[in-house]
Amino acid sequence: MTTYSELGRGRKQCPACKSIVGAGRKQCPVETCGHSFGSKKQAKASGAGQAREAVAVVADSRVARVDQVMLVPDGPCPAPLAGTSVEAVKVWIPEVMTGWRQHKAYDGRTALSVEALEWWARQTYPYGTDEFKQLRESLLQVIGGAT
Repeated sequence: MTTYSELGRGRKQCPACKSIVGAGRKQCPVETCGHSFGSKKQAKASGAGQAREAVAVVADSRVARVDQVMLVPDGPCPAPLAGTSVEAVKVWIPEVMTGWRQHKAYDGRTALSVEALEWWARQTYPYGTDEFKQLRESLLQVIGGAT
């Protein structure tokens, strides 16, 4: 059994018996303790790996695979927005996609999120207004949970 008298590089303290052990230990070497230290897999960042929640997006219909999602686009909206109704949004989205294909950030594999469409729509309907809230509802109805 190897324990140390003080903390230092490559050493950690057992939370159960307060012994100082090597940092690579998975279990405390003190026979009366036997505390198991957490594995490195538990220490992974929660953002690593697959996304847990699907995001509604609008992708180019000519693309078979989407690699990225644009959340906050730059520049002016590529198409004018005529209203907040579901019908107006249904007309607006294909026009935005046509303009998106000519945007400098478009690479053929980047989809637009609902947030990106809302970002551009804020140029017509300021954030927080009743019109913007209606537009958001219309966008969610048109795009919904489609991913």
